[in-house]
Amino acid sequence: MGFINFFQTKYKQTNNLMTQLSLMFIILGVGMIMLNAINKNNTVITETTDNTFKCSITNNNETLLPIEDLNSSYSLSLIDYSVDVFKTDLSKNSIPAIFETNFVSISNVEKCLLDDELSVVVIKDNEVLVFPQKILRFHIAVNTYIKDIPILVTYSPLSDHYEVFSRNYKGAILEFGISGALYKNVDLIYDLSNESLWSQFNGKALLGNYTGATLEKLPYKLLTIGEVRNNFKTFKIMSFETGYMRNYDEDAFNEYRTDYNFVGTINNTQNMFENKDVILGFNLDNKQYSVLESTITDNVNIFSDGISKFEISKVIGEYLIRNNSSKNEQFIKEYTSTYAFVWYDFFPLTKKLNRL
Repeated sequence: MGFINFFQTKYKQTNNLMTQLSLMFIILGVGMIMLNAINKNNTVITETTDNTFKCSITNNNETLLPIEDLNSSYSLSLIDYSVDVFKTDLSKNSIPAIFETNFVSISNVEKCLLDDELSVVVIKDNEVLVFPQKILRFHIAVNTYIKDIPILVTYSPLSDHYEVFSRNYKGAILEFGISGALYKNVDLIYDLSNESLWSQFNGKALLGNYTGATLEKLPYKLLTIGEVRNNFKTFKIMSFETGYMRNYDEDAFNEYRTDYNFVGTINNTQNMFENKDVILGFNLDNKQYSVLESTITDNVNIFSDGISKFEISKVIGEYLIRNNSSKNEQFIKEYTSTYAFVWYDFFPLTKKLNRL
């Protein structure tokens, strides 16, 4: 499949759905007027509701940030923008980030959320906020707050990578939009203050006035809606009234998750896993390790590369990783879940762990 066709059907389709819907409604409206003018006795066919989103969504015209070229400072950079950045056919803000959020009880949205659907769960003190993947895959970045703390909840569909960051950087509260460009098949976000480019993969500013800065990663849980119900007595879910009219049941990345295609370039290939295998990667003493995520269970198991050993388990949407080779108990708290081809492009010398 050619890049243009692939990208338009897998990526641009998701985030330009509003434009497509608007054009469809205009065409249908004009068609109905013409039909009525030709034959007033014609009956109007009842509109089907098979593809209608079942929860309340924004029904007014959305207000978009201007879709235009980036205005970044290219003289400050950790990368070569002309070589390292994959420039898609999307411009800045073609994918609309979210800046205003509403949270509702599960009863308000349960008719459009199945128990097996994924969500990002952020917890602070006694507050539990749930962000459905259905929303994140359309918008990539959600600028919001938890307990008055400014946070950024993100998901890069092309790398199947979730991350939550603090938006507070050296006393400044940053807001982030979507650049439309990729670095190592991961979305580049930009801050609205001076349009530096930051990697969604690790929160590092790669280009612009903030070059070298890194956003603080915040803990989160990746749980199904059913698991959220079972583990939390009280929680709030992000409303589908996002300010954008979308059919959030649409999933333009469904085939992408299992096919052999990718959008950007790959500089470092690997043969440890299938490219679209989801792996858990982490760093210890400047060495990187990876494990196939599907082999991790709720039970503690030993994984090894033949030299080092680690105890790894999954508990309520989070991973517990302990270095079993050390005399002192050593937990690895920072890890990354993503496609294998993405992780190894960042860290080509990663050692694969197998369960013993």
